[in-house]
Amino acid sequence: MFVRLCQPALASLACLALPFIAAAEDDSRDIVLQLGGETSESLELGDEAPSLEIEHWFSGAESLRKDSLSFEADRVYVVEFWATWCGPCIMAMPHVAELKQTYGDRVTIISISDEDVPTVEGFLSREVMSFGEQPKPDAADDASSDDADAETTEDEKTKTYGELTSVYALATDPDRSVYEDYMTASGQQGIPTAFIVGRDGKIEFIGHPMAMDDPLDQIIEGTWDRDAYRETMLAQEKVMSVLERLQRGGNPRELLAELDGVATTGNMQATQMKEMFRSILLIQVLGNSTPEDDAAEIEGYVQEIEALLEEQPNALPQVVGSITQAQNPHPAVASLRDRVVERMMKRLEDGSASLQEELAAISYLLQTGAIEKAEAQVEHFAARDDIVGTQWEQVAATLTQQLAAFAKQREMQLRMQEEMKKRAEEQASKGEAKESGDAAEKATGKAEGESAE
Repeated sequence: MFVRLCQPALASLACLALPFIAAAEDDSRDIVLQLGGETSESLELGDEAPSLEIEHWFSGAESLRKDSLSFEADRVYVVEFWATWCGPCIMAMPHVAELKQTYGDRVTIISISDEDVPTVEGFLSREVMSFGEQPKPDAADDASSDDADAETTEDEKTKTYGELTSVYALATDPDRSVYEDYMTASGQQGIPTAFIVGRDGKIEFIGHPMAMDDPLDQIIEGTWDRDAYRETMLAQEKVMSVLERLQRGGNPRELLAELDGVATTGNMQATQMKEMFRSILLIQVLGNSTPEDDAAEIEGYVQEIEALLEEQPNALPQVVGSITQAQNPHPAVASLRDRVVERMMKRLEDGSASLQEELAAISYLLQTGAIEKAEAQVEHFAARDDIVGTQWEQVAATLTQQLAAFAKQREMQLRMQEEMKKRAEEQASKGEAKESGDAAEKATGKAEGESAE
């Protein structure tokens, strides 16, 4: 039976795990489009690309290293925005370097941060690491490092980020003038973001650098259709606007109907986004369902989610995280909830659960008041070898700290309850003694009165 949490601390703790469930391992191949606010100066596809007012260059040809760089005619440029703190930006660097090596002088790539020079220089001196890899120990901390280096060839030595990015131009612009001209003007709020400038000096593409391979190739070869791409962008923006309003508290059922009305036929990227966001909305609708909802409609949605789980088992944590929070769901949703929870728990028992599934289980256990089981599961999660040196290690540490704090709070509450119970018993005992004394006194007085008579 699913119970409503009465203790605010426990409810907050249960919710703590939920954001991490959706934070699946970064896959920088995914296409991410960000919608921004309005600006006085707009920048759209087909507009003239603004010149680059760069404050500091770290790499790139001397001919590029100017305070104000204008785009030469009949040349293709990529202007990318990144930061040292941005994981997806860092993961995209090898790919950007590979594109530059593939096309050589046929494309000029300029990657721009807005951080101060020492911050970027410090980052560029670091060794390149794959996602989840632990930093290598310093030579002073590893007595065998000198011998290991002696056996390592020059080609096998790990590159620094400065060496990796030396094949293209890297710069920083702390006053953010270039950021304003490009990112703010085009309404982009997420990095990394790449702008491809065509041979005529106009913006041809705006998007994730991991998604620019085909557009860049077509722009270089002269086969790019800017108008077709603009239609693709418009459809994607319509789809993204639905998700944006959901994040702002929009009604999932109304947004689902609106999303179904967005035409994406013949637009593969927009269609993929629509299908993905439709699944998110379906899960939200089921999580907010009530017994009064139309049975046929809800059962149809349940069947879609079950089909989704068959096709994409990794969606299980998101489904669990949403529908297990429903307080009084439609019977069809309650039945789905029981099935997905049972499936998740079986995967925990046989050791096949993913990191996200284990976090979903922790959240579920906390929601249902199974604190001891949740504590055991967090302990198991923190001991997993595959989280060492990754973002999940910090997640485990945070959950462990929060559970420890909650355990102390729970212990204090139990002590207070015991003390209150003890005081109540003492008060009751005193009351009983007083009543007994009063009764005895009355009895004595009555006896004395009868004796006097």
